[in-house]
Amino acid sequence: VHTNNARKLTVLFIVISYAAVQFSLSNMLMDFLPFQRVDLVYDDATLAAFTIVTAVLLPPMVLFMKRTVKDYLRHLTDSRLQPEFVFLLVVFVLYLVLNALYASLWVELRDRFQLGFQYFIPYSLFLSLLLMFTFFSTIRLAVTKSRNAEQALELALMQQDYHHIEESMQQQRQALHDMRQLLRSISAIARDGTKEELLKYLDESLENAEVSDTRFCANSCLNGILQYYAALAEKQGIR
Repeated sequence: VHTNNARKLTVLFIVISYAAVQFSLSNMLMDFLPFQRVDLVYDDATLAAFTIVTAVLLPPMVLFMKRTVKDYLRHLTDSRLQPEFVFLLVVFVLYLVLNALYASLWVELRDRFQLGFQYFIPYSLFLSLLLMFTFFSTIRLAVTKSRNAEQALELALMQQDYHHIEESMQQQRQALHDMRQLLRSISAIARDGTKEELLKYLDESLENAEVSDTRFCANSCLNGILQYYAALAEKQGIR
């Protein structure tokens, strides 16, 4: 299945945002775990924190990707970046900037006032939850708008079909009325007129109705009716 650049960038952006939230929450959790911090890249506290945060975040993330993001990508047929993507990109950059600024400020305040780590938790947790909520609500809103647009298009097509059917029924009623008038006139001429008058009237009627000489069946009466409707269809460009 062809995947355009907008879909690829959207998925990549969501994964990067998830990784940023996971990294932020894992760093926040490390100081609360009963492990001694050592000078290693992946010490026990780091691995335990990432395991716990992944166990908490991954299930709702998979559900979010499987349902909401899947529906969003299905509606994302245009290869250009959508407005919601640009909005989420701005929100994500703002999230990183605020986290970096507060982390720098936190280090200075911690050393100066001997503050405990609990002063840092609410801010970081609030930003992470706000970012995840913004992603979910924005993409969900985009999916809803796309569905509403599809439903509006389907409704417009249904209304158009209804008008066509109504117009066709009106034309059929008019054709039936004209056919009855034609048969009454033929019957009156056949009773009171001559054969020449009848043939002349039939020739004029056929000429006005633009009925072709195509034979649809051996029954002359039924063939005439079919020719009449075939001419009406031809006038409307219907083959």
